[in-house]
Amino acid sequence: MDEFEKKTYEHRELELMRMTELALNTINPIIQKYNQGFSSKEDTSYRIQSTDEGN
Repeated sequence: MDEFEKKTYEHRELELMRMTELALNTINPIIQKYNQGFSSKEDTSYRIQSTDEGN
């Protein structure tokens, strides 16, 4: 693997880690409300599925 390929791979890996952290930070509060009994299973599922729509 040459230096360019290595840097590209590392950059992609960091980007995937950033996207995963962002996703977890988005859905964790929704799951916490469900676990605390403030949200139904159906509402929780809907809210998680609709997060990509900006809700």
